[in-house]
Amino acid sequence: MAKQFSGSVLLEQDSEGHTTIAAPSLCVAKAIRNYFQTGELPAVGTLCEADLKPLVGSHQQVKAQDLTCADRKLMDALMAEVEHGFLPNVQL
Repeated sequence: MAKQFSGSVLLEQDSEGHTTIAAPSLCVAKAIRNYFQTGELPAVGTLCEADLKPLVGSHQQVKAQDLTCADRKLMDALMAEVEHGFLPNVQL
């Protein structure tokens, strides 16, 4: 689809299902934030992993000590989205 729009790129997230709300990705969120703040598109071929994969039961731990303060706040906001009704029976 990106080929149909000159100057665009496809940002892909590797997660199960057909939505990304329940499978947040700090990589995707940072790319979107960067685009809205600077207008810069992610590199062609960017593939982001999901930090939470609820359908297969795996939870990739993002270590807080490895995150900047801004990234930690962004990840907290992403997890709040997930916990606020999208996955009511999942213990995170």
